[in-house]
Amino acid sequence: MESDKQHFRHILLFYYRKVYDHLKGLGLSSKLDVWVLHVLTERNLCRRIDVCDSLLKRHENDQFLKRIITEDEKCVVYNNVKRKRSWSKKDEPAQTISKADFHQKKVMLSVWWDFKGIVFFNFYWITQRLIRKSAVISWTN
Repeated sequence: MESDKQHFRHILLFYYRKVYDHLKGLGLSSKLDVWVLHVLTERNLCRRIDVCDSLLKRHENDQFLKRIITEDEKCVVYNNVKRKRSWSKKDEPAQTISKADFHQKKVMLSVWWDFKGIVFFNFYWITQRLIRKSAVISWTN
């Protein structure tokens, strides 16, 4: 039984190499595919263009786009490292210092904007604590 598996494995490996060498000979190369959210069909693309066109025509009569305010949040890692200068001889390397804390500080940046630009933004401190192996995040101003 084991020898049959090994024999079969050698046969597959032999044909895999043959196919691989043949594709290489054709000038092809093995590459990872690129992920996309979804592939638009011709019909979906035309519908998307029609909707955009109708919204632009509507905007000419009623400037509703100027009334829209959008908000987004992003966790930002910050590290206020202050590097200090030290004096040493020309042929000596600079002094070494250890890196900053492994667990860096984070804040959540919340930004609100409209067609003119940023309307409001705020930073929220993020504190994390573990409860039953799941992260609980609380925001404080």
